[in-house]
Amino acid sequence: MTARISFLFILFVTTLSIPTQAQDTLRIDFQTFLSKALNNSGQVDYAKQDVELAENTVDQAKAQRILPSVEFNSQHGLVPGVKSDVPGLPEDEYYLDPNLRNDWEDWAIFTRFQLTAAQPVFTWGAINKAVDAAKLGAEAAQYSFEAKKEDLEIRLFEL
Repeated sequence: MTARISFLFILFVTTLSIPTQAQDTLRIDFQTFLSKALNNSGQVDYAKQDVELAENTVDQAKAQRILPSVEFNSQHGLVPGVKSDVPGLPEDEYYLDPNLRNDWEDWAIFTRFQLTAAQPVFTWGAINKAVDAAKLGAEAAQYSFEAKKEDLEIRLFEL
C-alpha cells in the first residue's frame, strides 16, 4: 500500500512540475502589440480624421484661387396654364392682369437653369493668406495627431 501511495505521490509531483501553457495564450513582442493596438484604436482614428479635415480645408482654400464662387441652380415642375379675361392682352403681359386664373385643362412643364460664377478682380493676397493659414492648420493637426499617438504608445507601454 505504501508503494502505491508513494507512486501516486511521485506521479502527482511530476505532473505539477511540467510547465504547461494554456491553449488560448498568445505570445507576441512589444512592437507587434503596439502596432495592433494602434491599428485598432478608436482614439487614433478620431485624431486621424482631424488631420484629414484640415487637409480638406487646404484643398478648399486652394480651389478658391481659380474660381471662388460657382453656383448652379435648376428648377423643374409641372404647372397649370393661365387664362386672362382681359380681351386682347398678349401672353407675355398676363402678369398685368390682377384677375388671372389657372387653366387646369392646359398643363405645361416649367424649367429654369441658372449658373452663377464670381471671380474677384483683386483679392489683395487674401486667398494666398487663406491657403497659408489652412496649411498651418493642417500641420498643427498633424502634430496634434502625432502627440496623441505618442501618448497612447506611452500608456500602452505602461500597460
